Amino acid sequence: MSGLRHDPRPGPERRDQYQTIRISRRGTRRRACGPAPDGEGDEAGSPLRKRGVVHLACIERGLEGVVCKSCAEDSFYRAGAREWQWIKWKSDYGTELADTLDLVVVGANAGRGKRAGTYGSVLCAAYNHEEDIFQTVCGMGTGFTDADLADLPRRLAGVRVDRQPTRVMVTPQAVPDFWFAPTLVAEVLGLEITESPVHTCNWDPERRRGLALRFPRFVRWRHEKSPEAATTTAEVAAMFRRRREG
Repeated sequence: MSGLRHDPRPGPERRDQYQTIRISRRGTRRRACGPAPDGEGDEAGSPLRKRGVVHLACIERGLEGVVCKSCAEDSFYRAGAREWQWIKWKSDYGTELADTLDLVVVGANAGRGKRAGTYGSVLCAAYNHEEDIFQTVCGMGTGFTDADLADLPRRLAGVRVDRQPTRVMVTPQAVPDFWFAPTLVAEVLGLEITESPVHTCNWDPERRRGLALRFPRFVRWRHEKSPEAATTTAEVAAMFRRRREG
């Protein structure tokens, strides 16, 4: 900046200089950077909460994430160094969907390694109300406790079938080791909804792509819900549009 190198200077000094920079964009001038906005109240005003608000705002603007930099006096920039002075906080590291999804378990893959003898992951689907079918949206293997995993064979034994159920739509890439009649509903939390050639939720036959839930995590079983009362493919599509348009 101004022909001078600032990387040998500590973080607070660099920050003070960067906040004097103004950039032009679409006829307006704004600061290139600034501090995190203050929150209100104990919860909103905590340092972690305030940074979480900034992180969410960046993700909603379509940015990859934020870079968190130490404000300590010894926070010098070290090219190529991986340390806690500077860290990337990307969307994959913590921002989740605001709502959970209630998905129907339609298949599973055999467990391997530590999960041998049970199921390693389950194939989950949303309900397409118009066509009265279940379209896959994710394969889920995280969020289960050891007790949950050990209990999966027993829990799913009564709904296991020998072949693909007629009301389940799946691509060749997502065919599981075992099939289940669409009966059990699980509450699932994930990172975001993205387009996918693997899953059939809201399937576009021309583009050969559907919608998928990234980084799904099991929350709990929804015994009180019927499979037809699960999250619909239309609701998944609405979540995808809101995220993309936001």
